[in-house]
Amino acid sequence: MDDVKELAIQKQAFLNSDFGQKVSEAITLMHGQHHQKAEDEKLEPWRKAYHTERAAGIAEVISWFTADVALLEQGYFDKKDS
Repeated sequence: MDDVKELAIQKQAFLNSDFGQKVSEAITLMHGQHHQKAEDEKLEPWRKAYHTERAAGIAEVISWFTADVALLEQGYFDKKDS
């Protein structure tokens, strides 16, 4: 668990840095663009699938960065195992 906590601390530091904020905004914008394109009724099904898959991949990256940071901020890693 210590390795996960350390990684969460590093992720938190990155996300709170100026560069991390810029990267976070860019990734979030990219996710929104693919999600919006996937909902375009005029696109062929294969193009919709492409944008859906891209949005899902980006969502996974967002989750990878934010899930343990949220646990860290909630004090999860400070709890003793019983």
